[in-house]
Amino acid sequence: MIRNLLTSLVLLLAIACSSESSNETDEVLGSQDNVNIPASVEDIINEMLGSGDKTIRGFDLGDSISTVKTYENLEQFEETQELLGYTFEISEFEIVDVLYLHDASDVINEVQLDIYLDSDSTSNEIIDALSLHFTQKYGKPVLEKNQNTWSINALDKVTIEDITSTLDRGLQVRFKRSL
Repeated sequence: MIRNLLTSLVLLLAIACSSESSNETDEVLGSQDNVNIPASVEDIINEMLGSGDKTIRGFDLGDSISTVKTYENLEQFEETQELLGYTFEISEFEIVDVLYLHDASDVINEVQLDIYLDSDSTSNEIIDALSLHFTQKYGKPVLEKNQNTWSINALDKVTIEDITSTLDRGLQVRFKRSL
């Protein structure tokens, strides 16, 4: 009888803990929907990511690098056998570099945004805006290698990394194809 009572108590405790955890998750995700994104940050996000149905700036991972060369309208600053680099200025001391990495068959397998920022507050606003955008577009992120990771599809993922602890202050957003 005591064993049955203890088993029942443990079961009730487990149910209570799991519903509490579920409520906490719902609160965190629900609060993300209420994030107030300044219009200036929305403009930056739109300029970085582009518009339309494509993954990033009018392109998808798996597209030909020649498509990028033809249609990308940013200032090109680098071209090697492995990548094409473009850049644009957000403000006087804030810059975004867009790197299209491709394989030997000239297929894009990664797009990296290096976002150099002047302040931590701008960095936090952009992280919040990007996280909200990716969650609305791709669903809830999962934690992989201590980073929020959104699955774009079966092959492609996107991550955001805060690089403010290094020499350059800013963010790195990586759209990457699993090989």
